[in-house]
Amino acid sequence: MKTRIELAKIGQFCDAAISGLTSDLGFDALSNFTAESDTILKQFQELNAPAQGDSASKPLLLILGAEDTIVSEESGTASWKDSCGHGNIIHLSVYPGLDHSAVLTAATPEWLRFIQDRFASNPVQNQCMNETKIPFDLDNAQRPLDTY
Repeated sequence: MKTRIELAKIGQFCDAAISGLTSDLGFDALSNFTAESDTILKQFQELNAPAQGDSASKPLLLILGAEDTIVSEESGTASWKDSCGHGNIIHLSVYPGLDHSAVLTAATPEWLRFIQDRFASNPVQNQCMNETKIPFDLDNAQRPLDTY
């Protein structure tokens, strides 16, 4: 790999040409990276461990738009069930008629109250919950469906 990079420097190759020099190499020839040696990856895994089945240190709130085309209701509900099954306290709120973008704004009162309660150390129901919520102004909460 080093020899090929030196050749690219001498020839002043563009990105496309450099890519051509490495297209036949396997990952082990391109990097000496291993997951075991990457401290940043380890830190990331520790921060995201609750999403992988480990216990969360605090209650979680999951808000979904039933018309979301980015994170489907089925996927979110499956994640909620899995997390509850691992002993986490997670509250799931599903907002019918809303997509990925609109649900964030429409659910603002709920998630702001949830965060405020966590900072105030207010008690939370010690169980998993799954509720269907109706935004206070559904007509104005909607916008065209996600187009991603």
